[in-house]
Amino acid sequence: MPAERPILIHASVAPPPWAHRAFVDAGYQVISASNGLVALDQATRTPPDLLIADAELPGLGGAEIGRILKGLPSLPPIPVVLVEASLDEVYARGAASGADDVWVTPSCPLELRARLDLLQARLQAIAQLRAERDRLWALAHEDHLTGLPNRRRLDQALADALADMRARGSVLSVLLFDVDRFKDLNDRFGHATGDRVLREIAEVLRGNSRRQDVVGRFGGEEFLYLLPGHHLDEAVSQAERIRSELARHSFSTQNGEASLTVSVGATEASPDDRPEDVLERADRLLYQAKRSGRNRIVSLVS
Repeated sequence: MPAERPILIHASVAPPPWAHRAFVDAGYQVISASNGLVALDQATRTPPDLLIADAELPGLGGAEIGRILKGLPSLPPIPVVLVEASLDEVYARGAASGADDVWVTPSCPLELRARLDLLQARLQAIAQLRAERDRLWALAHEDHLTGLPNRRRLDQALADALADMRARGSVLSVLLFDVDRFKDLNDRFGHATGDRVLREIAEVLRGNSRRQDVVGRFGGEEFLYLLPGHHLDEAVSQAERIRSELARHSFSTQNGEASLTVSVGATEASPDDRPEDVLERADRLLYQAKRSGRNRIVSLVS
């Protein structure tokens, strides 16, 4: 099946008669518009891979279209080219709108194709740089085994959640999970099985979290769960749902099915808490849960 052609929206009052053909020959599926408002509507309903718009258009100019599109977080990044008939203020206007490129109206198909090729090469280079940036960010902030936020990211998330709690006058609860007797499982079945178990536990935690929650691997077999907007009793109920689900869960090993439990320390933050205060309290409560028999939740308001 042939690959779908990238979409190009061309917004121009009087495009050269050869422009549409040149865009098609360059590999684009072309949507034409002679009105800026129509072009904006098309771009929001069907986000294009490239928008080329005249600076002056009925309804809405190309610079305004670009500024609006780049300010909408719901849309993917849309490269925008602003086209002017002359050099007068063209670059200043394009830069102010956040345009990815600014053209004086091409005079022939060959010039248009050359401009498209140069633009595409530059956009591909930018995309590669962004992909590399995202890869490095993931290496620094995600746990390589489970894909959850790692300790570095959790520390920042907890500090941000506490600051947000104070600013909003809201609440924040924190759960610290630890897998019971995980060393025994590793010793009995090997680290490959232990890694698989941690990934399955991460999936259970992820599946029980809300969009605003933060769940991450705190270290080893410990997982931290931040619940903004939750009082302690609500957090304990959530912890109990997860504890019960994990206790019922069957983990596959080379010697058949195995079962595991978790212990949980649960606490609600106070406005005066520092991140280290919350973590120390949750860790102390987790230790109490371990000492009192495991497979249970111990909770405390600060």
